[in-house]
Amino acid sequence: MSRIDRDLIEQALDILSEHRGSDNSISSEELNRRLGVAETDSFEGKEVLQYLLYEEGIPIAATRSGYFLIDSKRELHRYVQTLHRSQFRTEKREQAAKRAFDSEFDIEKVSADDLVPQ
Repeated sequence: MSRIDRDLIEQALDILSEHRGSDNSISSEELNRRLGVAETDSFEGKEVLQYLLYEEGIPIAATRSGYFLIDSKRELHRYVQTLHRSQFRTEKREQAAKRAFDSEFDIEKVSADDLVPQ
């Protein structure tokens, strides 16, 4: 991870302190806007959050609706379950892609019409 500006870290902490619990998440777009991070450089905002989680031990959750501070054991449990489901779906897609690639299927010889049930 590249060196992260300390002011940006403190600013992110201030913003996240307003977003405790999953009902109070902040979207990545809004977080980046408030941090002053350009849309084209949105990785910088993610880098700050990763630093806070991995290096500083701040309990940050990332969901489809945005980011928030985990504020209870129950919420932590729900978030961990979400991560496990996501991991399972990713592994399932990975296995399906590998099976499909290793099969006799030749994408060069098949049109979309051949794939759609009649």
